[in-house]
Amino acid sequence: MIEDMSSERSAQNSDSRLLEGDGEHEQPHLHKVYTRRWVILGIFCLCSMSNAFQWIQYGIISNIIVQYYNTSPFVVNWLSMVYMLCYIPLIFPATWLLDARGLRLVLVLGSGLNALGACLKLASMERTLLAVAMAAQTISASSQVFI
Repeated sequence: MIEDMSSERSAQNSDSRLLEGDGEHEQPHLHKVYTRRWVILGIFCLCSMSNAFQWIQYGIISNIIVQYYNTSPFVVNWLSMVYMLCYIPLIFPATWLLDARGLRLVLVLGSGLNALGACLKLASMERTLLAVAMAAQTISASSQVFI
């Protein structure tokens, strides 16, 4: 009987410590879910998906691109490889800019460069404008580090 009373007291003490939040047994912090955050996440996913489409768009139809621009497969592969090449030197300034100026500016900059690259690709539709396509792909590749 004495054991029952002491176990009841320790249970009560434990319950009161839980309510007080003594550090040992803190209540878990609940996060509030905002609809706006889901919308922002969706927009971010669409921007990232758009950039990924631009990265691989020439590679998946490389035989057609080789014939259209009358170039070699090596050059067409470089349209994809420029993404990897741009990532290495640009990740450091992009990370600094993210820390210094914040997420909003970095995402706006990345989305703007991505859109500019896509528009320039439209300007490269003539058969002699492979250099414009490479420049547009380089701009889109530069935006990858910001997205």
